[in-house]
Amino acid sequence: MANPKKNILIVEDNTAILDIYKKLCEVKFDAKVFAADNGETALKIINTEKLDLILCDLMLPTISGFDIISYLKSDEKFKDIPIIIVSAVADKGHVKLSIIKGANDFLVKPVPLKIMEEKIANFLVR
Repeated sequence: MANPKKNILIVEDNTAILDIYKKLCEVKFDAKVFAADNGETALKIINTEKLDLILCDLMLPTISGFDIISYLKSDEKFKDIPIIIVSAVADKGHVKLSIIKGANDFLVKPVPLKIMEEKIANFLVR
């Protein structure tokens, strides 16, 4: 019996970056990809789909990546979904706050595709 497809949510307001990550997840991991270009849409998807992994930018329209992490980690239904923050904001305060709030990893844009692939693989094979 084949493994069921993994569901990955990508929360990214830059369409070009979103498309690159989406293609990577679909091609390399045969994943079903949900895309959100703002925090509000992301929360709607989180509440309607069973997700295996979330790639999330921090600086988003409507609701920030920090708030998405807090929302996920404060709810029993979602607290075990791994979250990889992918952000151009690389100061230590943002990284530390992301991890304190519950992010599982933090990548600084631009992320080489090989690194992104390795990080995604780490969380999907758990």
